Amino acid sequence: MSAYRTGPTPVPVVESERSVSSCTSRNSSSVVCPSNISKDVKEHNFDYFLVLDFEATCEKERTPEPQEIIEFPVIKVCAKTFDTKAVFHEYVKPEVHPTLSSFCTELTGIIQDMVDEKPHLNEVLKKFNNWMEEEGLFQSKVKFAFVTCGDWDLKLMLPKQCSYFGISLPTYMNTWINIKKSFAQTTGIWPKGLIQMLDYIELDHVGRLHSGIDDCRNIARILSKLAQRGHVFEINGRLDFRRNNKMFKS
Repeated sequence: MSAYRTGPTPVPVVESERSVSSCTSRNSSSVVCPSNISKDVKEHNFDYFLVLDFEATCEKERTPEPQEIIEFPVIKVCAKTFDTKAVFHEYVKPEVHPTLSSFCTELTGIIQDMVDEKPHLNEVLKKFNNWMEEEGLFQSKVKFAFVTCGDWDLKLMLPKQCSYFGISLPTYMNTWINIKKSFAQTTGIWPKGLIQMLDYIELDHVGRLHSGIDDCRNIARILSKLAQRGHVFEINGRLDFRRNNKMFKS
């Protein structure tokens, strides 16, 4: 039996027992997103946003095959206050190409020592599933949605790596909010990336670009700003199992 929830059917929303009015967490983080939310912010259909941004093995001239996740960060953001309530952050040891390229280290800031003694993806997914459970996200009355900058993380990267290694893909990671689409709906401009969104809404970039955890922090800040502009977030990304059937092993 799998250690976490799996299955072929995308699940648009997962619910849990705690009310949005409290936005409590057993592991509240010192990493805080912009608060001071305007009273004009509209109510969302979620209690928590789980901001996610993977970093993966890469090379300057080509994409390694398979490409493997090396940083797995998720920030739990209260959908009412937009404060950070908890953080999951793990580095991941790649299996097929365990030695990071100099280009990868230069791009992400992740050095070899940061992944050498870390667990492989299968174990990190189990840890993440346990964290989700500890945070009350599998209970019965609170809704959550993953938030990504683009569709790559949950539409391509995670499914392809899970397929390659025969890892069951958690069903609760089959849908997400692509903040680029939300940004375009709010501003009428399709953003090239994170920096363009930050510049447009007049926010300074915090941390290191292509550090997964820092990218999550900046995505969370954009999330808050779009909410202040009246955007109501909805699921706008999902796995199409009919088109991606060859990707998944039976």
